Amino acid sequence: MKKTMSFANEESRSFTAATAFLLSTCLPLFFVSQLLLPGRFSALIPFAIFAVLAFLVFLLSKLRLFRWELFISFAALNLFLITPEVILRWSGFRFESGIHSTIPNAEEFRSFVSDKDLLWKLSPDGKDVNSMGFLGPEVEIPKPSNTIRSVFLGDSCTYQGYPKIVKRRINKKVKRRGARFEAVNLALPGYSSYQGKVVAEKYALKVDPDVAVIFYGWNDHWLSRLSDEARAKNQTDAAHHLIEKAYGTFRTAQFFLWLFADSHSEKMAQLRVPLDEYKGNLIEIAALFQRQEVPVLFVTAPTTHYINGVPPFLVDHQYGESKRSIVELHKSYAEATREAAVQSGAKLIDLEDEFSQFGKYQQINLFTNDGIHFSKLGNKAVAKRIAKGLKSALHLRRHPK
Repeated sequence: MKKTMSFANEESRSFTAATAFLLSTCLPLFFVSQLLLPGRFSALIPFAIFAVLAFLVFLLSKLRLFRWELFISFAALNLFLITPEVILRWSGFRFESGIHSTIPNAEEFRSFVSDKDLLWKLSPDGKDVNSMGFLGPEVEIPKPSNTIRSVFLGDSCTYQGYPKIVKRRINKKVKRRGARFEAVNLALPGYSSYQGKVVAEKYALKVDPDVAVIFYGWNDHWLSRLSDEARAKNQTDAAHHLIEKAYGTFRTAQFFLWLFADSHSEKMAQLRVPLDEYKGNLIEIAALFQRQEVPVLFVTAPTTHYINGVPPFLVDHQYGESKRSIVELHKSYAEATREAAVQSGAKLIDLEDEFSQFGKYQQINLFTNDGIHFSKLGNKAVAKRIAKGLKSALHLRRHPK
């Protein structure tokens, strides 16, 4: 009698466990199919997989080849970890706090991977990514004869692509004398002058440039939990690196941080790169190039914030404490760029001042809605002005190395 009851209880537990497991697979299967195979028949796929799983579970239960505890564990894993993660990814949820890169339409940009020196770089698996971890073809080393090579260091404003336009404009001129102009883009979304200093030393000088264009000034004055220097030191800490990796990988981790962010009142407490460090970084970058007799052009970052206001999301997402502070900080960082140019002997392309001389609607047409990044028209205007500055700088080096 006891054996019969024990067998019945075991069978009942097995049936309950199998049912729980099968039910827990329904939601993740449905959302995974929507993510990977969107279309009119995508909803049929999870039902087909579910039917196969149901048959296998039924078969295993009849043959008594599984333990009910194992299926309960799988059901709990599905319900509390896999299902929330899949749903968050399906809904497009993402919460990235602390380091901001002000990327418009972030999904359009390639994914990043962690880097101990630069904090992040492009994934080497990405399309059109070179071995250095930047966008563009492989850079030929040693540099071919009759090649004039420019390196562009900057953030998402440079990454967007105006160096390509500069390349086309200058090649029209230098090809007449049998030369070729190359534009090596070493900019990435979110980069500050701290990362620029690393890029200059670790990558830019190794490609044997003839001239360098340095364009920072936005990400440096955004707020963060940690300065870039402190964050770089944390990269060497294995536990901290593991936490950062988990946070960047799992939407559930991001969701819980978002859920409790307001209740914890976590505020971005400091600038990514303080003003004096920003100026010092630019001077150091210039010195690195000048030791190899490479002319340097600093570019100030223009904006429509002065005439069109600061978009509310920049304050809402804690890029700055207030609209007024964002404007004042940006002006001070532009002025620091000018001072760095004077002290280092670098040339200056003062786009912040030059663009502000245009009429209001002309300025607005040069930018996207955030007042930071350039529209197609803006990229052309920036390229035209930088090409003019490069031609002047390259006049000092008529014969490329």
